[in-house]
Amino acid sequence: MPRYLEVAEHCYVESELAQLFATQMAFSHSETVWNTFYLYALLRDCIRQSVGLVLPHCGSHKDHLNARLLEQNLCVAGTGQEQWAHACRDCAKVIVEHDGSWSRITACVMDGVTVSHPRCNVADCIESLASPRDRFCPIHANLHMRCAIHGCSANTCQGFCTCKNPVHRGIELSIGGLSSPPRLKTSLTRKWTHNEQLMVRCCGIIISRVTFFHAESLVNATNFILATFPARFSCACPSYLFFDNNCCLLRHLIAAGEHRLDTIGFPVDVFHAINKHKDSDAFCQMHCNPAGFPELYDEHNQWMFDSSAAEQANVWFGSFNP
Repeated sequence: MPRYLEVAEHCYVESELAQLFATQMAFSHSETVWNTFYLYALLRDCIRQSVGLVLPHCGSHKDHLNARLLEQNLCVAGTGQEQWAHACRDCAKVIVEHDGSWSRITACVMDGVTVSHPRCNVADCIESLASPRDRFCPIHANLHMRCAIHGCSANTCQGFCTCKNPVHRGIELSIGGLSSPPRLKTSLTRKWTHNEQLMVRCCGIIISRVTFFHAESLVNATNFILATFPARFSCACPSYLFFDNNCCLLRHLIAAGEHRLDTIGFPVDVFHAINKHKDSDAFCQMHCNPAGFPELYDEHNQWMFDSSAAEQANVWFGSFNP
């Protein structure tokens, strides 16, 4: 047996480690590993905040952490990420003026990555499913007994997700072999969340994350920005926020009369500005073209911030998609 195994290009594993992997595969303890991972992560967060971890004493062991995990997910969608206040030379720049005064400019990138998980089939519901195999959350569990064809209120027949209507039953029986979606809207299959939205410093540090359940809409994007940079931490707002759809986002902010983000510049990231946005869009060119922000250049006429940081983070984050 060779001491080192080439398991991929430029990647080698010692035979002893390979033996450990083989043993772990043979005696898998996946549920124990997940419980350990979650418990350890929660304890680390509590230690960081100097608070105690309080869990229910009764009930199933696998359900003990659910409420605290949900709370942590909501917190991470705002200021709860450990590196939320991160700053370094790659994402924060100190500008010294000719008169000796100085100022600081910072930048973030917002982007979505297609990492999805099953969600409740009811529109606008964000409740968690009891099981990934379910179509409805516990609150809407009664809808399991209603015909899965939208607009039909009849009860289902035993062993089926549709009522006795032959048209509805035919759609259910043929759903797996259809080459195109049926004309009638259905809830025969599980719905999935739209994407995970990341807020990334230009050095690559993820400072906030949230699940967009139904769309990467402008309202969702605005709420995510406000949650990540709340008014009580006004100095934490970035000077510039790169986003591939900033021209539409800025139009939305103006139309909605949203002034809490007035101190932030909204340039489109360089890649999308060059390849995706039209020169004929006067609003975009005037307000969101990164070339129109001289503060983003250094003395050598180079970009001071990496506006593609989120795209690079997405490659890593997207690896968690099952």
